[in-house]
Amino acid sequence: MPKFSATTFWNIIFPIMAFIMLLILNPDYLKDKANVRDGRVTQSSYLVSRVVDGDTIRVIIEDQEKVVRLVNINAPESVDPRKHVECLGKEAAQVMAQLVEDATVSLELDLTQSSEDRYQRLLRFVFLEDGTDVGLQMIKQGYAYSTPYGGSPHKYLQEYELAQQEAIKFERGLWDPSACAADELTLLDAD
Repeated sequence: MPKFSATTFWNIIFPIMAFIMLLILNPDYLKDKANVRDGRVTQSSYLVSRVVDGDTIRVIIEDQEKVVRLVNINAPESVDPRKHVECLGKEAAQVMAQLVEDATVSLELDLTQSSEDRYQRLLRFVFLEDGTDVGLQMIKQGYAYSTPYGGSPHKYLQEYELAQQEAIKFERGLWDPSACAADELTLLDAD
């Protein structure tokens, strides 16, 4: 009987364990016709039907419109009826629209968190057909910031953090010191 090293053992077991975790986190994974693209497990391509705001879109999945919340980013609020429109909220939604409106996107699970949030929104990384990470683009342009979930870093955390540092350095979007000055004055006048 051949001997297996610990490395060989983990090279066999780890992918099996990862696949089992994927099935646990997303029972519809096989139904969604998953693919592997550039080392990413993605679900089939879907048409973006509408942009909700700078971190939320709607896509058509099996003839139904589903809400997708981009994971590990946060953009200023622009549509939450419980909150006022935050500085650059409308602009963040416009940038998201420029990136994905009427586009076909693929969705990727973040294995560090659940498949849906408490509002039943799908939690996914979103990629354009050319492989562009939409969340990363929002951070690079300064219209969202990196918000890693929980204690386990997601697989794109380093890219997201570097993009945010660059946006801060070059004072893009949210990091532009003059971007929210008018909003702050308006809020002060309202008091």
